[in-house]
Amino acid sequence: MSIKIQIILEINTNELISFFDKGYFNLDENIEKSAIENLSLKKSDVFVLCASDVNYLENEEKVLLENILKAVGIKLEEVNIIVKSKIALRDIINKCDIKTCLLFGYNPKDVAFYAVAKLYQTFKFKKTTFLFADSLKKINSSDTEKKYLWHALQQIFK
Repeated sequence: MSIKIQIILEINTNELISFFDKGYFNLDENIEKSAIENLSLKKSDVFVLCASDVNYLENEEKVLLENILKAVGIKLEEVNIIVKSKIALRDIINKCDIKTCLLFGYNPKDVAFYAVAKLYQTFKFKKTTFLFADSLKKINSSDTEKKYLWHALQQIFK
């Protein structure tokens, strides 16, 4: 017999920062530790991470991303976009002064974030709002995922 228990914690920002400092937000050997250090980044409030094995967006994914951003009043050229298979979220937070980070096709562990974060539910850490979503390819082929994404984006870009 197995029992499933879900624990929901409410913690303040200082406790959350302590949580990250204790090793829940660490790099592992599969994460490129210097991936973000070598990038030339624009001064932007929005950061987009797209998971990909091939390190580029296919045309249909790029068009979808452009339409997503346009729907919330942002031009594709105004955001930093990284298309990678592995990168550490901590590096983005430490290097970039951003308000919003959209992560397409990642689960939290892929970006060295060892806590619960559900798809299409925003969460805030320090001054940055994060949103994990399905891959652009999956979103493009599913009206349900498009609706989930749109509702989440409306919460962020009110």
